[in-house]
Amino acid sequence: MTESKYDLIIVGGGPIGLACAIEAEKKKLNYLIIEKGAIVNSIFNYPLYMTFFSTAED
Repeated sequence: MTESKYDLIIVGGGPIGLACAIEAEKKKLNYLIIEKGAIVNSIFNYPLYMTFFSTAED
């Protein structure tokens, strides 16, 4: 069994996790994304008619 070493481990492959991976790639870091579902699972299962109770500026 070989041992892998990572500079960064990202827990969650949603929008923020992918943004972190993009930045890690730009910095040439060795990273791993851990996601319980398929990659971008949170985007795929996002509720289309979700109501946000905030102002347009927020």
